This record gives sequence, C-alpha cells and structure tokens, in this order.
Amino acid sequence: MTTMPTIRFTGLVSGIDFDQVIEAILEVRRQPIVQLQQRRELLRLQSDLWREIQQKLTDLQNAIKPFLIKGQALPFTASSSSPELLRASVSSDAVAGSYQITVKQLATATRVSSGFNGYALGVGAPVDINAPLQSQRSVLGIVTAGTFTINGVQISVDPTSDTLNDIINRINGSGAGVTASYDTATDTLVLTSPNPIALGSPNDTSNFLQVVGLLGSPQAFDGTNYVRQSTAHLGRLRGNVPLQDDNLRVALSQTTGSFTINGVTISYDASVDSLNAIIQRINQNVPDVQAYYDPIADKVVLVSKTTGSNSIARADVSGNLLDVLGLLDSGDNARAQVSLGKDAVIQVSGFNNDQDIVRSSNTISDVIPGVTLQLIAADPTKPVTVTVGRDAEALKSAIKTFVDKFNAAVSLMYQRLTEKPVENPKTEAERKVGLLRGDSTLVFIRSTLVREVTTPVSSLPSELQMLAQIGVRLNNDGTLSIDETKLQAAIETDPEKVLRLFFNDSDGDSFVDDVEDGIAVRLKRRLEDWLSSLPMPFGGNSVPSGVVARQPALLSLRMQEVDKRINELNERLNREAERLRRQFLALEQQIAYLQQRLGGQGLATVIGTNLQRLS
Repeated sequence: MTTMPTIRFTGLVSGIDFDQVIEAILEVRRQPIVQLQQRRELLRLQSDLWREIQQKLTDLQNAIKPFLIKGQALPFTASSSSPELLRASVSSDAVAGSYQITVKQLATATRVSSGFNGYALGVGAPVDINAPLQSQRSVLGIVTAGTFTINGVQISVDPTSDTLNDIINRINGSGAGVTASYDTATDTLVLTSPNPIALGSPNDTSNFLQVVGLLGSPQAFDGTNYVRQSTAHLGRLRGNVPLQDDNLRVALSQTTGSFTINGVTISYDASVDSLNAIIQRINQNVPDVQAYYDPIADKVVLVSKTTGSNSIARADVSGNLLDVLGLLDSGDNARAQVSLGKDAVIQVSGFNNDQDIVRSSNTISDVIPGVTLQLIAADPTKPVTVTVGRDAEALKSAIKTFVDKFNAAVSLMYQRLTEKPVENPKTEAERKVGLLRGDSTLVFIRSTLVREVTTPVSSLPSELQMLAQIGVRLNNDGTLSIDETKLQAAIETDPEKVLRLFFNDSDGDSFVDDVEDGIAVRLKRRLEDWLSSLPMPFGGNSVPSGVVARQPALLSLRMQEVDKRINELNERLNREAERLRRQFLALEQQIAYLQQRLGGQGLATVIGTNLQRLS
C-alpha cells in the first residue's frame, strides 16, 4: 500500500505562505549541518589519500622482499650444453660450478602385456569365416545389412545369412579389381590389387568395412600389388560387455573369482563385470600400476607408475582370469610378455670415483648438491656440461623494481606535501589537492625513507657501503636514479657483494637478525612498523598501531563523530520545523478570530508581532 504524502494548505486566512517562511528560517539554521557535511567530505578525501600512500608503501615492501629471501634476488641458474640429453634445475642450496655428466642409460618402467604359449594373437578368439556374420557379433561386433563400396563397385551384405567367406567370394567376383582373402595367421581380411584400392562411398548403407578394420587401414605397395589389411585381428575383445559374453579365446574356469597385482586383491563377477570395469578397478586400487587394453594388439597391458627395475607381481587367487588375459608368467595358457624396467645410469666427472651412478628415476637430485638433473635421452659417447651460476640479471631486475617502487612512494608523498589547493574545485580529484600539504606525519615518513637508503651500511667494506657506489644515486626531489653502466659493472664484478648492500646476512642464515644491516633490512623494519595492522587502544576504540595504517582508521573515527553530530542536528532541526508549523497554525487560527473582532488595522499589528516572535 502506497503512503500518500501529507498535504498542507497554509496561509488560507492570512494570505502568507507559512511553509516558505519556515523553509527560509530552517535554511539559515541548516548551515552548521552543511558545514559538517563539507567537513566529513574532506575527512573522506584525506582517508583516500592516506590509503593511496599506504598502497605505495606496501608495493615498496613487496619490492624489497626478494633481497631478504635466500636465492630470490640472486638465484642460481643451471644451463646444459645438450638439453636434448639432459636438463638441470637448481635450488637455493646450489654451489656455483661446472659439471661433466654422461647419460649412459635412461630409467624405464616395467611393462607386462598379454602373451600366450604358442599363440601369436591377442586375448580374443579368431573369427569363424564360415559362420553367419550375425552369429559372430560377439567377435566382430554388429554388421549392418546393406551395401559397401570397393573401387566404386557396390557389394551387398546380409549378416543373417552371409558368412565372411561369402563376402570374400562376392568381392572377388564383383569386378572391383581386387582380390580378398582371409589370413589365418593374423586373423585379418586382406585386399590386394595391382592398382590403388579405394574403399567406401557416401552412399554406403552397411558398416562392413569399418567392422573388419579396412576403412581406416593404410595402403601399402609391395613392389607388385597394393595391399590393404585389417588394422587389428578380427576376433579382438569388445571390452564393454560382461566378460562371460565377450570373445575370450580361453574359457573362464568360473564366473566369480579374484586375483592380486602387487599384493592388492581385485575381485570380479564375469556375469556383470566387463574388461573395462576390471581395468578401472585395477587403476583405482593398485597405486603403483596403470592398466589399459590395447584394441589394436588385442592385449591387456600393465605398466609400473615408477621407473626402475621393479617387477609387477601377478597371481590368480580363485578362478583363472589373469591366465585367460595372458598376464601370468607361466600359467596354463599365459606366457606374459614382460619388459623389466631399467635403472638410470649416469657418470659425473669427479663424483663416486668416476664410477657409474645408478638411480631408479630419470629425475636425480641427490648427486650434485642443490642441482636436479632431468634425463631426457641417453648417449654414452657424449658428455654434457652443466654450468651452475648466479643469475645476475635477476638481481639487476630486483634493484630496478625496488627503485621504481621507492620512487613511486616518495614522489607521491612529495606531491601531496607540496601541492596547493585548487580554487573552486569541480572534481573529486581537484578537491583532494592540497589536503595533505605540509602534513607533519607525511614529512617524517618521506624524510625517513630517504635517510634510510642514503645512510652508509657501515658493517660492509668502505668500497661498497652506499647505493651510489653501484650507480643508484639520490635526486634533489628525494627519488633515486640508476646509472645502468655502473650498476651492470658492479653486478658483473661481484653480484654477492652488491646483494649484501641490501642485506648483509653476516651469519648466513637468511634471517634478519637484530644486529644485521642493509638497505632492504632498514626499510623492512620501518615499513613493518608503519604498516602494522596490530590493534592498539585509542579513546575507547581500537586502531592499527602502524602510523600509516592508523591514519585512515583515525579519519574514519572522526567521520563517525561528524556523522553523529549531523544526525543530532538533523533531529533538532526536524523538531524545530514541527514547532514552527504548530506555531504558524496557531497564528492562522488567531488571525481568523481577529478578523472578525478587530478588522484590518489591528490585525496587521498582531501579525507583525507574531512573525517577529516566530522568527
């Protein structure tokens, strides 16, 4: 329900617009509120300026951190003379030097794949070329009725009555110019022709060529004929049907059973579980082995997830599934193909008495201190040189970043301290100008920053105690400038000495101790103090203890006080407005009465007297 505003009709008797008179009186009395609102806006703008300065100092704080953390401002780097054989990375514990390394052998993972005693094909049973295609669905998959095309000639197929032998004879008698045959040794369909063999057409309605693996087969030339052959043996497993319904060459001895891989027991139910489900169960439960089915070779493969000469233990517990899949070393049928993993072998000149160093992984980090070797390829005849040294460019970049952030902070403070207010400002940016002019806290912070970066680090040798000695000079406005040539020369001469100018880590523990000095150390202490957010009591409230972090909080408290005063004056003004309306209403009533009793002359006197009283 919408609330209708109150409608007043004033001056109906006197002819005076009392609302206008009241508004004029209130406008005069509203001036203190307007002044407080202006004061509050100035406080808000000052708070924004301090937050801007706080951010610049935070940026400077982040810029000096690399100088205080071991290996960040001056990290080690490693280069390889033959990255195609060996790559290297380093940690902060590295030692500069050059190392000759020969990669003699890479580490490989153990691999076990399906294999059978006296049988060269995979897990699945060969196709029966004399059985209707429809009855071979568990072997071939589903063949659709229709036509397929060879060399532009359409050939029909009816899977309910046609055998693979029928289709072979139909191709040979089609006039397509190819000879089709079934290779019993490989369980594949083979097409030969003196001319290139074109398979398939957009008008084909049967998927026969896809099912027998001919459509995507490569075309080879044996010097006499072109040959296209099924990409895999036709009797491979389908993998997504229950095991008891799949085309297993060797029969399962029982429907349910279990086996172990590396000591982990895997159970199965052949009436429910497919080969894909068994593989997934292995991968989920055996932490150090990855299993997969290769549909081209029609074999199950187990691969160790780690390199080195570790075997993969396999055993049937109940039932014979591993034997059926050809994954046992000496089962009734299985003769698994095992490729035992190898250990990596390297030689590092001067290490281990120049004897071979053997590790199970191609990532080696325990030979050269602080250096991790990543073996890529083996070449026993080609030594690789790995060079470990300091990254002088990283130090130069860190110094430039420090100077940029220092200048940004000092320049902003100089600007705020010296700028004069804008007359008749129109934008918020113009209203901010001059609000921190001459601020004593800001003067102290700026002068302290400049002093800390220009005071010599007396704990260092006299030839390198000041930034100016490495080409970083102080300008008249308090900013820093870099002499690129001098800085580059100082870093190339002794980068570690340049780093000590920022952090003279006298005990080498990478921790700033109370007695240690340096440009970055000094700034760290100052900035941590100024930017601290730890609370401290202030007039019944809590504010940050850091002098810079505290400024916006103090200004916020003052804004709250102003807001409280504004609210009080607004409430008082509302009460005053209501009082005036009641008085003017009473005056209207009095005027109406006097009009009847006194007439115009006496009435004017009464009105004047009352207006003076109301105002």
